[in-house]
Amino acid sequence: MDESERRSHYRAEAAALAEVGEALADVDIPTVMVRLPPHLAQLAVDAWERDDSDDGADGGSSDETADEYVDRHRAAMLALIGIAVAERGTRDVTGQTDDVVVELDVDLVAQAQEAALEASDTPA
Repeated sequence: MDESERRSHYRAEAAALAEVGEALADVDIPTVMVRLPPHLAQLAVDAWERDDSDDGADGGSSDETADEYVDRHRAAMLALIGIAVAERGTRDVTGQTDDVVVELDVDLVAQAQEAALEASDTPA
């Protein structure tokens, strides 16, 4: 299989994944309780509270690169974690750490883990 055929298969499979997503649209996403160091919890809250309304940041532009799209998407995922922390986050009740404990949808956890994996594979 040459590169062109491989890319064609990837596009078809990406489209199939979108169809799977449509079929799963009504599935409730489970949640998981997580612990975040306070500085990371605060970064997430800051992302949620940031006001982008005056800079035209209403989504991607037509000249947005793939990397810029990924960055914007990940910033939005951090903001979604931030709203969860702001609304439901609590300090560690055991008093053993300063961690913030919050319940997150597993998809947000997976997004954060994927970002960490990619960051660890990306040369500085």
